[in-house]
Amino acid sequence: MTEVPSYLTPDEFAYFRSRGFTFPFGAHPTTRHIDFLQLRSGFPHILDYKPEARKEKHATTQLTICALALSRRSGRSASLIAWSRG
Repeated sequence: MTEVPSYLTPDEFAYFRSRGFTFPFGAHPTTRHIDFLQLRSGFPHILDYKPEARKEKHATTQLTICALALSRRSGRSASLIAWSRG
């Protein structure tokens, strides 16, 4: 398995904030690793393996950041990126 690194810079946080996004932990650079990135019918799908996802406080936020980072790196709209945790 190869993890795909993703990140947002302070400028990218500012960009998404100007479009209505809020981040509970500030605008600090952040990195995440996408466990699986699949293309299905031409659309990217992010899958993040989290055995204790129900107990995690920020699992959805982490996946959203991965989708936003992938959007910035790929030039695709974040609304075209699907994600799931499990």
